[in-house]
Order: sequence, then structure tokens, then C-alpha cells
Amino acid sequence: MRCWIVCVVLLAGCKSGEDGTGGGGGASTSITSTSSAGSTSTSASVTSSASTSSSTGTGGEPGCPAITVTRGTTAECAGTGNVGAPVEGTTECPADSSVYWPARLFRFPVQVGDCVFMRADNAGSPMGADLFGAVLDPGGKSLLFDEEHPCAVPNPEGYACPEGGTTIETTGDGYVLVGAWEGMGCTPKDAVPFQLAVSVNGQPVTPEPVCAGDLQVIIP
Repeated sequence: MRCWIVCVVLLAGCKSGEDGTGGGGGASTSITSTSSAGSTSTSASVTSSASTSSSTGTGGEPGCPAITVTRGTTAECAGTGNVGAPVEGTTECPADSSVYWPARLFRFPVQVGDCVFMRADNAGSPMGADLFGAVLDPGGKSLLFDEEHPCAVPNPEGYACPEGGTTIETTGDGYVLVGAWEGMGCTPKDAVPFQLAVSVNGQPVTPEPVCAGDLQVIIP
């Protein structure tokens, strides 16, 4: 078996597959950045304190903004409310996420104490891509969501889609990231369509698409 540990100070946990493909995890904590064969671990330790980054974007899109990332995670919140009509987006299926891990970034204003809820679905994905989603607090903390609700298009390995809420700790710009795990649900370098819905304190918001880029560059 092979367990992929994400190479960013954002996502934690991993999904082990008998076929050697990588995958996601559940809502969890910040991690180190390695991938190794033969591992079955589902967690890893924090390595850095804070960092900033920017990327140049892909396909002629504007570069992703500099984002501060700190240790730790935000707390989950239970409220969902009316997420409203989802916005459509597209990411790319990674060939090797340790080398290049595409993700799409969305932005919206938040205040201290807000409960931000996100749901991403793989509607329109021809092979049933295995998505992950993450909410990033303006202060730099983050929380990963994965495997929380059934996908519109079933994943061939049985993986589900991301859904969950987190309590915001800092006023400013909040972000949601959506990407795909490598594996049987998509062909490397192919476009992966998805739908994203977001609510803040139970009220629907329309997140602003910001950019698409390498997750390891957006969040180093």
C-alpha cells in the first residue's frame, strides 16, 4: 500500500489504497511534506510556523495572492444552513501531487466567530474524481474536509466528497481551496469539473474565484 502525505502546511491525513494510488483523509491538522511507499500512517507532525507565498497561476489566469499560513487548525462548527446555488469550477487531475498539485482558490469576506460551511461535489466529472476541500482562516489556520457526503458521480474506489464547517478566528479574507486527489477517479492532467457551495452563519455566499495554481506554491 502507499500513503501520500500532502506537501503543504495545510492538509493532513491520507487515504491508503491497495492499488498504490494516493488519496485524501478527513478533517484534520497541519502536516509535514513527504510521500513514501509502504506507509499506513494517517497523520503527521507540524514543521513550520508561518509562511507566505504567491503563484503565477495557470492558463493565463492571474497569479494567486500571497497567503499567510500558520500552525494549527480552526475548530469545526456544526451549522450548515442554506448554502444556495453552487458555483462551478474546474481543477486539474494531478499526475504526482508531490511534484505538482493543482487546486482552485475562492475568496469571501469573514469576521471573527463566523461559521463557514463548504460543500464541494464532483458533478460533471466523467470518472468520479475524488475531491478535497479546505477552509483557510484570514489568520492562517486551516481545516481540511474530505469524505463527508456522497458525490454526485460515484468514485470508483468508493471515496466521498468534502463537506464541513469551521469557526473563523480572524476578520478579513477567508478562502476555500478545492482540488482532486490523484487516483482512479481521474486521468492525470485532465480537467476536473466540480461545484462549490458556501454559507456563512447559515446564509449563502457566492465565493469569488481567485485563481488556479499549484497548491504547494499557493500554500508552501
